[in-house]
Amino acid sequence: MNILRRPLQCFSVLALLLLHASLGFASQANERDRQVLEALFSHMLRDPKFSFTEPTSKQPQIVLHTRTPIGTVFLSPNQISADSGRRTLSEELVAALRRRNTPDKLGSDPYESVGASYGGLSFSSNIVVSDVTHVRKQQLEFSAFKKAYPRARGWLEVFLPGYSRDGDRAMVRAFAGPSPHGAVLTAELRNLDGRWFVDWHHLAFLL
Repeated sequence: MNILRRPLQCFSVLALLLLHASLGFASQANERDRQVLEALFSHMLRDPKFSFTEPTSKQPQIVLHTRTPIGTVFLSPNQISADSGRRTLSEELVAALRRRNTPDKLGSDPYESVGASYGGLSFSSNIVVSDVTHVRKQQLEFSAFKKAYPRARGWLEVFLPGYSRDGDRAMVRAFAGPSPHGAVLTAELRNLDGRWFVDWHHLAFLL
């Protein structure tokens, strides 16, 4: 029985890797990323200020876009500092965040980014992994999003988290919406006894 399962498992993994490659994904988010994002999103759902819509349910959700953002312009130290509410940032985390989202070999575009998928991760029921591209392209984005995801407070398009050398701290950057001009979320988290907790987060609205 186990002998029969092993080839099927290998085939499934291979099929998933081929699918990611065909969609332009260079890598896959991992279990540590899932734990960090789960902690951050749960924290955001407890914050009444984080609500781009008026959910119809007492159990609201956050929609996580299936892939990471394109480009690293918003990962420059100056941009992150400007979007972080005048906080003193960890240079180590800022560098780690940009490094992890930048390809090992850059092409002609200095702001080229790694394409990674969140599709293979299992989150709690209040976090929905979905491709929101079709919603964001519509002229009435707010109405389209609310119709497609009536329980959601908003969507987040998240860069791969950056980690400190000791692995106990993480920084997250994400685009958020639906919003007329867009918004950027920045957060730092800390691992205590195997669990991730949010030290701070800041949501900057773009003008």
